[in-house]
Parts: sequence; structure tokens; C-alpha cells
Amino acid sequence: MKRRFIVVCNTSEEIVEFKQLIARCISSSLMLSHGLREEADLVITTTSDNFSIHFITHRIRGIRPDEASLCGILHKILLAKRAASERSRVVQSGVIVSTRPLKFFLIPFSKRYICHTSGLELRNAFTKCEPVVFVVPLHPDVAINETDGVRLRTPVEKLWPDQVITILNISLDRVCGR
Repeated sequence: MKRRFIVVCNTSEEIVEFKQLIARCISSSLMLSHGLREEADLVITTTSDNFSIHFITHRIRGIRPDEASLCGILHKILLAKRAASERSRVVQSGVIVSTRPLKFFLIPFSKRYICHTSGLELRNAFTKCEPVVFVVPLHPDVAINETDGVRLRTPVEKLWPDQVITILNISLDRVCGR
């Protein structure tokens, strides 16, 4: 089952400020103990300048699960952003930097959930395996347009986004029989 996680930041500067946290989001959304989740991908996007980083798992090569390695990839991405034009740009195998807005990454999915403090219960949201996208705020101050999906009650005010992503992956794995 295809699943996409979208971590939303306010600005590109927040990607630099929360680099270690975003590295953990990459690891928790894309990696298993023995490899990569082939059915998952991750988008990190900003609301202010539509800067986005798309990690396409089935194309990724040479990525390691440790935080320092992932921070190195983020550093390379941020250097590419400074030199970027309006076009999409492949920074590393399976990692694309672009200026596409959040809505672009929601289009292929009919099931869209926005992680929030209130809304649909997690156990009631997944009854069968079907493609799904989750929008996860980097921190509680990130403003997300709620017309883009259904609110899903997750502990976003108590947990870091990488922990929320882990809970979502475990819940989906249970439903899909992983």
C-alpha cells in the first residue's frame, strides 16, 4: 500500500534549525530495521516559499539510517536550494528539490489525513489497505490548510513528528499485515 508522509515547516530556515529532527523523520518514514519501506515516500515542504524536498524510496541509493549521514544529505540539499532555479532538481538518487506547493503532493491520494490534536480516532481511520497521505506539522505553530484533508487525532502536541510517523507506520502495518 502506497503511503506518503508530508512534514510541513513554516520556512526554509526551520529545516536548518530542526535538521536533526527532520533527519529522524526521514529515518522513521522510509526505513525498516533491514532496509527501506518500498511503499513509502516522504516530502518535506514549507508554507512560506513552497520549497519542497521529495524522498522517493524506490529510487533512493546510498542512504544510511544514522542521523549524521541524513544530516549530511540535508546539508547537501540546502546547498542545492541556494543554487536552485524554478525547476525540480535531483540532488541525490531518489531525492528531488523543487518549488512545488503542498497541494501538488496530495493530488494522487484520495485518503488524506492531517495530524491534529482532535479529529478522527486513529483506530477508526484505517480499515483496509489503500493509498494514504499524512500531513504532519513540524511543530504546533505550523499552519496547515485543513481543507486539504480530514483531521486525524494524533498526539502532535506531546510527541515529535518522527514519533508520530512511527505510530502511523505501526498502525498501517497492522492493518496491511506487514
